[in-house]
This record gives sequence, structure tokens and C-alpha cells, in this order.
Amino acid sequence: MQNQYHILNGDCLKEQFPKALNGEVIVAKECLVDGAVKGETLEELLEVRAKFICSQFPMISEKEYHEGTSAEIKKILAIPPVTDVNLWFEDDLFCQVNFWFVLNLLYEHGKKDGIYLVRPNKGNEYNFGKMNQEELLFAFENRIEIKGELLEKSSQLWRFYQKEDWSGMEK
Repeated sequence: MQNQYHILNGDCLKEQFPKALNGEVIVAKECLVDGAVKGETLEELLEVRAKFICSQFPMISEKEYHEGTSAEIKKILAIPPVTDVNLWFEDDLFCQVNFWFVLNLLYEHGKKDGIYLVRPNKGNEYNFGKMNQEELLFAFENRIEIKGELLEKSSQLWRFYQKEDWSGMEK
């Protein structure tokens, strides 16, 4: 198996992530379903997000946001082209918006192959946290490859969401 990356939906999943799985772990530490998401470039978006997050959570400084959340997101840009990328996201809106963002980031930076969605098992669609190690490994083994037209169209969901183009998302 070639090198692989696992992009997780949060720190909770990182804590219980199966040790049996190889590869680098990146945590999508954002809440893109809430607040401003404007920005044509990643840098513009991260500045907008830093200001929003710090206005909502004054105990977090913009410097801390950039050293934590921004740095983690920028790791996605350094993923080599010949790797498998496993996106661990649940079915709730919070996770889906972050999933659209990560997928778009990969796609717009040239990653078109080896992208997989790992979803929680039936009955836990909204919560990896209720799954044990065996169930998490089973979810990984049953990951879904996202490629071709599905990848292209799914990656566009983020840009439609950013622009509040609900009819574009519906199509």
C-alpha cells in the first residue's frame, strides 16, 4: 500500500484513532458551518476565520488560531500527489461542510486520485465516538473512493456554500 494520510473531523477521533492504521493524521479543526467563510484564497479564508473565531471565543488569539487550526489545514497542501487520502467525516451538517472544504482544497491543489471517504457505520452515522477500534477499522476497510465526476461535483459544493448559492448546491 502506498503512503496514506487520514484527515479527521476533530480531536476526539484523533484520540481514539486505530493504532493499527499507518499514515499521517491531520485534524480539520474548524467549524465552517458557523460564521463567515468568504475568501477567494486559502489565506483570505483563514484570516476571515481567525477574526470570526476570536470574536466568538475571546480566550483564543488570532496567533493561536493560526498556529493551531491554520497550520493543521495547511498540512493538506503538502500531501504528495501519489498518496491515499482518507477523509473521516460523519453525516451531520457540521462534518459535511468541513468535508466539502477539505475535498475542494485537495481538488483545487491537483489531487484527483486516491481520495476516500470513511463514514461511521450504520446506527452511528453522526458519531465516530461511539465506535470501538474494530468498528473504526471496519469503517476504514469499507471506505468509498471519490473520483471522476463525483469528485469534481462534490468539490464544487464548498464554493457554492461559500457564495450562498443554494441553487448551485442543489444541482
